[in-house]
Amino acid sequence: MMATSKKILEQEPSEVEMLLPWHAAGTLNARDARRVDEALARDPGLAKQYAAIQEEYAETIHLNESLGAPSVRAMQKLFAAIDGEPARKPSVSFDISARIAGLVRFAPDARVADIMALLDNYQASIVDGAKGGLFRLQFANRAMGRDEFAGLMRKLQNEKIVSLAVDAQ
Repeated sequence: MMATSKKILEQEPSEVEMLLPWHAAGTLNARDARRVDEALARDPGLAKQYAAIQEEYAETIHLNESLGAPSVRAMQKLFAAIDGEPARKPSVSFDISARIAGLVRFAPDARVADIMALLDNYQASIVDGAKGGLFRLQFANRAMGRDEFAGLMRKLQNEKIVSLAVDAQ
């Protein structure tokens, strides 16, 4: 059993070997590129493997370049198909102003733990703050109607650690 696991470990590529394709493409950060270069200088077998990867990389680039660009007719056909698609209405509203609440002022004796609990309870986060003691909050990641938002502001205003909750719009 030990021999089998040792054989499997020997077959798995090392961390440096796994970096070789990215090194050939020139996409490694400086630290990893230096590690690979040092390993290539020490290990002739790894250098041979890297040469094969570089050759394959060059052949792939050559093949892709030889394919050429799509014809003008193919592009026109694609755009016609896109134009023929029915217009779709987004299922999610991206109106961020519907999620940004208002200016909230916390009571002077409010503790950080209480504020964090309130933010968690309302699924809110502070997006701007401490200007004149007022904080701008964002609620959840969904749009709200005006009535729902007004109800949320009333509910927030009734919290004991909140001294002011108003719509910032």
